[in-house]
Amino acid sequence: MGNDIFSLDPIIYEYRIRNISINEARVTIKLENIFWKILTFLAEQEKISTDEFLTNLYHALPVEQRDRDIFCSFLRFACLLFSPIDNSGFKALSKIDSLGVYFIPPSNIN
Repeated sequence: MGNDIFSLDPIIYEYRIRNISINEARVTIKLENIFWKILTFLAEQEKISTDEFLTNLYHALPVEQRDRDIFCSFLRFACLLFSPIDNSGFKALSKIDSLGVYFIPPSNIN
């Protein structure tokens, strides 16, 4: 699979629903598969479970922003913000490369 956005495997942008426990309450989170992969990768870097990582991110939000929809948006933003970037500016997500995801550097986007 090349780095053409139109040749991406649909599985990466299909969503998946997960139920996690935050403060002993079940929270349903609906995100695209690529974001789940990135969150898992980031949690592994912290040496904690994905659920623990999500709980930590949840507690990083101000109380008034802990609505489920805002939290899902925040998770997507965190994925974009904290995804590892190598020196050339490419996203270096080797652990999720099996999905066939190729990131185009900003200089190549018209």
